[in-house]
Amino acid sequence: AATRGGLTALLALQLRYELGWLERDLKALRELGPLLATLATVATLQEQALQSIRHWVCDPARCRAGFPNPTVSGAIAERRGSETPPYMLKAATFVAALSGAKADLRGLVPRLVDLLREMLELRQTLLVHPQPYEGLEEEIAVLVPADFLARTPFPQLAHFPRYLKGMKLRADRWRQHPAKDAERARTVARYVQALARPGAAGLRWMVEEFRVSLFAQELGTAEPVSAVKLDRLFAETGAAPARPAAEPTPVRPLTKAPAGKSSPLKSLGALDRLFKK
Repeated sequence: AATRGGLTALLALQLRYELGWLERDLKALRELGPLLATLATVATLQEQALQSIRHWVCDPARCRAGFPNPTVSGAIAERRGSETPPYMLKAATFVAALSGAKADLRGLVPRLVDLLREMLELRQTLLVHPQPYEGLEEEIAVLVPADFLARTPFPQLAHFPRYLKGMKLRADRWRQHPAKDAERARTVARYVQALARPGAAGLRWMVEEFRVSLFAQELGTAEPVSAVKLDRLFAETGAAPARPAAEPTPVRPLTKAPAGKSSPLKSLGALDRLFKK
């Protein structure tokens, strides 16, 4: 337990100059002022960004074998991070972790400004969309609340434009097939509700990927995802989602037999032939 906090403090100590420059450079977020009008103040965004990046670069998991690299999706990285890491308490491992953190910080702020600008522009487009589907505004508020930088693991932010583009594609075309859209929405809702159960929070980003796979498949997902996979992962956490209600079997209306030509019975013998043994 002490090792985790100790490694965080050691990384922060060695990165103190880089983090100082980071705090200064984050003033560039002022460029986003107009896009933040309905969300948060620039000062709040700067503080949240600083703490989020600091938490990321000083993550003690960097001092372990197999630390997630930038190409690994945030969903996978978060699940790995929830495990007890096998810390490598050697000088070479710490130096490598420190070197990786410095490399991650190099040129980070301009890329972050571009990413946040894309996110916030997509958010604004969705808020004024001419044909929003039911629940769109709530989905935006959950994904990008006022404190989204404080709530979201920093590497996961890279996937946000794709999530927002998925919402836009759904809004653009849900009226073409409203019944199919509603059916898919019910499927996602099962997993969203299950996220509130203990132990399931780490699967949140998998649910977001699943949402993209259903409504905007052409955008791709960070990793393969399906209802079967989600059911298994939720079951492993003990937070299996509720089964969908069974659809009632439709009752077919009574129909008359097709009318056909028949000749009249001319004798009782002909009547007997209708009831063959």
